[in-house]
Amino acid sequence: MIYNRFLKLHLQIIIIFLFFFRIEVKSNEEFEGIVVSVNSEAITTFDLSERIKLVLKSLSLSDNIENRDSVRERVLDLLILEKIKKKEVTDANIEYTEDELISFTSSVYNFPKEEFDTFKEFVEEEGLEIDVILEQLTTELLWTKFSEQKFASKVTVNQEEVDKIIQRNKNKAGKTEFNYSEIFIENKDIESWEDSQKRMQKILLLLKNGSSFEELAKRFSDGVTSDNAGDVGWIIEDNLEKDIKQILSQLKKGDIKSSIKTDNGFKIVRMNGKRKNSSGSGNKVSFLKISSFDKDSITNLNLQIDACDSDLKDNVDAQYTITQIKNILSNEISEDFLPLIQETEVGKMTKEIEINGEISKLLICEKITNDKVSPKERQKVEGKLFSERYNQLSKTYISNLKKSANIKYINK
Repeated sequence: MIYNRFLKLHLQIIIIFLFFFRIEVKSNEEFEGIVVSVNSEAITTFDLSERIKLVLKSLSLSDNIENRDSVRERVLDLLILEKIKKKEVTDANIEYTEDELISFTSSVYNFPKEEFDTFKEFVEEEGLEIDVILEQLTTELLWTKFSEQKFASKVTVNQEEVDKIIQRNKNKAGKTEFNYSEIFIENKDIESWEDSQKRMQKILLLLKNGSSFEELAKRFSDGVTSDNAGDVGWIIEDNLEKDIKQILSQLKKGDIKSSIKTDNGFKIVRMNGKRKNSSGSGNKVSFLKISSFDKDSITNLNLQIDACDSDLKDNVDAQYTITQIKNILSNEISEDFLPLIQETEVGKMTKEIEINGEISKLLICEKITNDKVSPKERQKVEGKLFSERYNQLSKTYISNLKKSANIKYINK
């Protein structure tokens, strides 16, 4: 009996000790020390730890020492940039409303504005600090507003330049286009190749551990495409550097190639797709799509141009199905079928293609070339030119701010 009472009291003491010990640990973590001073603004070990936790969560990585070490340096760099941005927007008296912050947060995390409270609850359930996330988002919102005010009016897109690009694209009809994403690791100094290589290896390790290429590009790429999750988009082969073109030509969709050396760093690229360039987004095509899960019935099939005008109801065959497509715009055609259509003459059948076990061939009935430039195509070119120049101005500005900032590393 006495033993049981003692045991109970002993357990209570342990529980109380652990409770206070946990509080003390958290308290020490929050105020343990300063890692970096940025223009007299401190970044503490707690700040860094919470951001690392957030990054690991977004990358779907376990919160362990190895993964923390792999992202620590980059997360600290991002925190330093955030402090620099925060000072700049404060000096410029940029303000925001709560509704703007909610809208910005919903667009970043892709949820309806009305579910903001649900989002906050979800964050807490995931063991993350909502205040840390909102602090980061507030700075990015203010920086976006600041950038728009400072740079948007300075970016001009000449209509003659747009016309030249559109014409240049038309002249390259039939040439190969590549769609790829990249992560650029820029040398911090002129000859800091070894440091860049180490950072690249850390990113490759994160990829190997299951992190998405897009998330890594957002957080670790030093290139202008980082804001677009590393997506370069469709680039005509003539506009690629010789080395990059040769590498992309050898990659299949989904393949990743690393250690691509540039003038000032390294690149990691992922192939998203390749196709033949269309001569214009206003071009139209009509065709018959013949499909079956029986390979032999499609392989030996050879329809003539007359089939384009026949009544498909009379051509019902249990072995395959026929779908008639009329006057579809070339930019609305699946990337799986577009290259086959481009390389096949009217009246001929394309090579067979297999998608999810279904075998298909196309009989090309008609191709209509439209030399007129659609408003959508013009807007697309204008938008791309504007984004490239706007992002470059913003990146250069923040880079210069970092160079002139008073950054002091504590105990480094």
